[in-house]
Amino acid sequence: MPKQVDDTASDLFVQLSDGSIDALNKLMQGFKASLLHHITRLVRDRQWAEEIFMDVILAVWEQRRNLAVKRDPVGWIFRIARNRAINRMRAANQRRRFFLEYVKTLNQLSNPVYAWLEKRDFQIRLENALGKLGKRRALIFRMHVLEGKSGREIASILGLSENTVRNHLARARIRLRRLLAYQ
Repeated sequence: MPKQVDDTASDLFVQLSDGSIDALNKLMQGFKASLLHHITRLVRDRQWAEEIFMDVILAVWEQRRNLAVKRDPVGWIFRIARNRAINRMRAANQRRRFFLEYVKTLNQLSNPVYAWLEKRDFQIRLENALGKLGKRRALIFRMHVLEGKSGREIASILGLSENTVRNHLARARIRLRRLLAYQ
């Protein structure tokens, strides 16, 4: 049965809207080849297309009462098929992305070499970013963060006020966030 509705199909749609399972079977057999072709073109997998086709049959049956108000019931069935195919591809893509992220996380957790490389990569990026801060600001940041010295200790060692040290640390953090975010 082609996409166009002939008199027999019109009668089957009327019978289907009245709840005839026989009409559903006849309609779906008539549209099976063209619907499967349509779905297969969308999902590029024959097995998925057949599963989606079964979903379409179920959806048509569940919504059969709406057929009476449809101007183009064939187009409606093909729209259901298209929407089901798109939903199936979205779900598969979402599962694929989740799985890849899961595998990546497992590898990171179970691979000490990867963790060491990540740490080393961050250290290199931090050193490059510190080189862009200026000598005094980088020195103050290193003394505070890497050596654990307090603002008071840094101020007395460098002969600066504590307020100047706090200002340098605040500006260093802001600049480092920007620099590390773009690397």
